[in-house]
Amino acid sequence: MPADGYTVDYEEITRIYRNEKKAGRYLDLPRDFYRRAVEYIRTVEEELVKEGTETEFYRSGKEQVREMKKMITLIWKFRTKKICDTCIAAGDKENIGLEGLTDEEMEFQKKLQALLAEYRRLSLEGLKRDGAAAAPQERMEAPVQSSSEALLLIHVLSDVPRFSTENGEFEFRKEEVAHIEERYASVLVKRGMAKSIDLTILGKD
Repeated sequence: MPADGYTVDYEEITRIYRNEKKAGRYLDLPRDFYRRAVEYIRTVEEELVKEGTETEFYRSGKEQVREMKKMITLIWKFRTKKICDTCIAAGDKENIGLEGLTDEEMEFQKKLQALLAEYRRLSLEGLKRDGAAAAPQERMEAPVQSSSEALLLIHVLSDVPRFSTENGEFEFRKEEVAHIEERYASVLVKRGMAKSIDLTILGKD
């Protein structure tokens, strides 16, 4: 983490861009780096307007602002790819660390881990079967709804024995994250076996 007095300016943005481009792992950044960068650029733009739009100072300043915006966007792209690669490489590890990430990146990584865990379960579930006799299946009764109903992301709080529905069989382990139809998710939540996960933050700009 940077020492007190750390500032984000053109030179610092350029330094981070060049180093991030070369580094195999994301660099350690202040948790509020993106906010500081945006605030700095806004301040520069306000100062340029005060100097007059017909001056050479304004024209050169606007070019520098364009460069900073481009570099920050590329920094975001570099780091987002590295975060995705880190989460994929981590596999089933629950905690892969948040050191060096910004606040926005921390939240993104947590949500991405949950989504990857569910995607991994859906794709690779069959690989874990060893041919042993299947456990007795439970038929989970739930209100009948349209086949186009929404799926909910849940965090499983306790092992859920295999149960069958008209859409297939399901079996969940404690701490697993899974997508399941809303009516069945509601049953598990009511039984205290799972809780729903709010992913609305992923839709925020």
